[in-house]
Amino acid sequence: MELSQRERRILIEIELGLQRDRRYAHLFDVLDASPRLGPQRFACQVSTTELAVVVVVALALAVLPMLAVLAL
Repeated sequence: MELSQRERRILIEIELGLQRDRRYAHLFDVLDASPRLGPQRFACQVSTTELAVVVVVALALAVLPMLAVLAL
């Protein structure tokens, strides 16, 4: 697969920006230094507490309508 002229130009501009601005290049170095590999390094980090809260809320929202119907 070949890059279009526009894509090549964009890549060249990025490379030139990396050569000129070390702070910008540092952002890419930080991404490359990630301990995770593949797409997982860009994934959102979710704690166990957050996951538990989401499960409890989902269960509550599933049970509440049933309780409301039974109460009527």
